[in-house]
Amino acid sequence: MLKKIFYRAWNERLKAERDIVLPTNRNSIQTSKVKYTTQEIVEFSKNGLNEIGSQHSYFIGKGTFVLPEQYFFLLRKSFLIGEQAIPIDSEGRIYTETVFTKKELLSKANPRKLIRYKLIKNERIIPKAISLVNIYVQAPYYNYFHWVVDCLPLLQAVQHDLGNVIVIINKNPKQFQIDSLQLLGVAKENIMEWNYEKALIKELIVPQFRRVTSDLDDLFSPLAINWLRNSIFRGVDLTPRYHTKVYISRSKNSFRKVVNEAEIDEMLSAKGFFKYYLEDMSFSDQVNLFYNADVIISPHGASMTNLIFMSEKSKVIELLFLNEGYWYSLYYLLAAAIGVKYTFLKCEEFNYIRNQKFDLKVDPTKLLKLINSQI
Repeated sequence: MLKKIFYRAWNERLKAERDIVLPTNRNSIQTSKVKYTTQEIVEFSKNGLNEIGSQHSYFIGKGTFVLPEQYFFLLRKSFLIGEQAIPIDSEGRIYTETVFTKKELLSKANPRKLIRYKLIKNERIIPKAISLVNIYVQAPYYNYFHWVVDCLPLLQAVQHDLGNVIVIINKNPKQFQIDSLQLLGVAKENIMEWNYEKALIKELIVPQFRRVTSDLDDLFSPLAINWLRNSIFRGVDLTPRYHTKVYISRSKNSFRKVVNEAEIDEMLSAKGFFKYYLEDMSFSDQVNLFYNADVIISPHGASMTNLIFMSEKSKVIELLFLNEGYWYSLYYLLAAAIGVKYTFLKCEEFNYIRNQKFDLKVDPTKLLKLINSQI
């Protein structure tokens, strides 16, 4: 009974957004804020699209989007609470943007701890920190896309003070997380795995989420994406080591595999393409592969996040299942942020499990026709 009462009270607070700082109300918060980027004007065009879905039409038709200046909150004597390291300031306000922009995700972060945080024993005092703990980059997800485009760009807010800032990340991180941080200049001793219930942070930097919500899907900040790629490039040997015509295979994954890949391999090989498995490559090697590629073909998936490391005017062909309930415009938007020519091939859905978990069957004739029109 008490549990029901507790969660009813929590849901009422969530609905009313009481003492919860969100992208929609953050400008009204009276606390220290520091501006670190300028306003951006983003425009969308057909780019390399061979056909246009309704999601593409929305962005192309709207034409121009204004992305606001970016700030970070500087919270003094605040706390990080629970497994997701949720920030709570000295006045008891909860900040969502280190986790994600959606307030509903707070319900996955053990609301009981958030409400009763004063009763939790403090385990650590940290002088100055930024948190990159995100629900989607922890176990069991370890999502590469969310780490690269949601977490890493936040470090732009502290790029001139990295030597004095502790970068807090999820416990048991994957190697690509550690490697990418070090390439951005974060010293090993300044990386802290979050394994606490509560920590006091004397100065906590909480940047705004760098993807900006539109009516349909989140827009990528070109400033954020270009800052990230240029910063990564400074630490990577970009000397060409791989083929320039690249096919990314998902055959080692549990879903979104190309079920007729053997047939596709034969055709792609004849066109000079070489197949790679990104799970067998280090983060630096993936950056090198994409940077030097002239054209990349890949099924929809987190591996396509690496297109942010492609050279301007290079080309990417995404293999996907076009469904209006499925956010198929994601990598079109990401390609637009850096000037990569993007197109896609509609594929047949195969072995459907649930949500975005299915395989793809590619029509080799249609793919060959698309390649010939793009190259």
